[in-house]
Amino acid sequence: MADTCPSPDDLEVLRCSDLFPRRKTVFVDDSDGSTLPAIANPMHGESFLYCGRCGKDNNQFIALTTYRLIVVLPAQWFIVVPVGMLQSVEQYDACTLLLKFKDSRQTSVQFSSNERCLAWSAHLHTSMVVPTKIEDFFAFTFHAWLIDHNEHLSQQSPDSLKWFYDDNGRLGLRDHPLWRTSDENFNFETCQSYPRLTVVPTSTKDAAIRQVKTFRSQGRYPAIVWRNRENGAVLARCSQPLVGLLGYQRCFEDERLVEEIAKAVVLDRALMQDTITRNEAKACTEDLRSLKAVL
Repeated sequence: MADTCPSPDDLEVLRCSDLFPRRKTVFVDDSDGSTLPAIANPMHGESFLYCGRCGKDNNQFIALTTYRLIVVLPAQWFIVVPVGMLQSVEQYDACTLLLKFKDSRQTSVQFSSNERCLAWSAHLHTSMVVPTKIEDFFAFTFHAWLIDHNEHLSQQSPDSLKWFYDDNGRLGLRDHPLWRTSDENFNFETCQSYPRLTVVPTSTKDAAIRQVKTFRSQGRYPAIVWRNRENGAVLARCSQPLVGLLGYQRCFEDERLVEEIAKAVVLDRALMQDTITRNEAKACTEDLRSLKAVL
């Protein structure tokens, strides 16, 4: 019987990025894009879909990619926002588009003609359509191109936690006397949607975290995700508390954790100013359940 195994010359090796090829750029009102500047460097797997000019005198530039909207304004000002953050696109007048974002911001973009304004309105509305297939989200394209460039984000790789320590160092949270790194969720047993390591006040013990997670939806206990290096203010993420239908349920460990976060912010500011202050920290709560995930 003849050997039917293919020879090496008959094999074609496909890379992960071949499943997500870059798309051709359409230059709006510019035949080949030769007069347009390099607006931004593309991310891994990112395709520039549309590029063109904007502004009343065509002295500004706009680009729409598979992930971002980029607008270059005069005096080197930039607007860079993920497409998934677009809430609505409205035509304010014949030559102006009003863009509203899901973080309550808004901005306007002018064009030199009504035709150009209508064309970009159509492009933006098309980009706002939620993909019907999960693999059409940019996150999968980005990860495939990362793999081909030998850059891995896998939690299982030896250096998977390097990003966490590097970012904590950038925010001044690493080796901070008031904040500590907790590995309570290292095996994702506390919260499956949280990373392995989280930042909490130094005074908060892991035993308290285990109690707080039972009071928070899907175990998402309050954890620090950002710190202002100038004044010590922080952002903490969590899910809504499970207070019950009548709102009578309480968790004293949960309340204590929120209080310890506020106290740590006050002490952090006092350490930076080398003074003792009695000012109480101010807290702002934002409900993000209405925002769609930006991928």
